[in-house]
Amino acid sequence: VMDASTVMWWLEQSQSARERLLRIEKHSLAGALSEFAYWATKRESEAVDEVWGCGATADNVWLANAYRRLNMGVPWTFRADRCYRTMRAMYPRIPKPAFEGTEHDALDDAKNQAVRLIEILKYIREGESK
Repeated sequence: VMDASTVMWWLEQSQSARERLLRIEKHSLAGALSEFAYWATKRESEAVDEVWGCGATADNVWLANAYRRLNMGVPWTFRADRCYRTMRAMYPRIPKPAFEGTEHDALDDAKNQAVRLIEILKYIREGESK
C-alpha cells in the first residue's frame, strides 16, 4: 500500500538514491518474498534463527505482514526478530563506519548496517571474554 508521506520522503532524497530506486529490477511482491524465503532457509530445515531489521516495529514487521497479506508462511517465528536500531542505541561508542554506496539504497543501507552490527557484536564478545 502506497503512503503519501513515503513518496514525499523519497522526493527529498538525493538524485542518486531516486535514480537507483527507479533502475532496480522489478519483482512481484510474491516473487520477492518467495526468493527471500528460499535464500534465508536454503541451509536450514526449519525456520530462520535470526532476522535483523532496523527498528523493532519496522522492517521485520513490514516483511512479515507482506507474507501474511499474500497468505504465505513467514519463514521465521517472532522469537527470531532482532533489532539493529536497538543495538546501535545501546552501543553508541562503536563508531559508524564511512558509508559505502548510495544512502537509502536498500542493499547499500543493509550492507552498511551489517558492517556496524558486526563491530558491535565483536565489542560485546570481547567484553564477555575478559
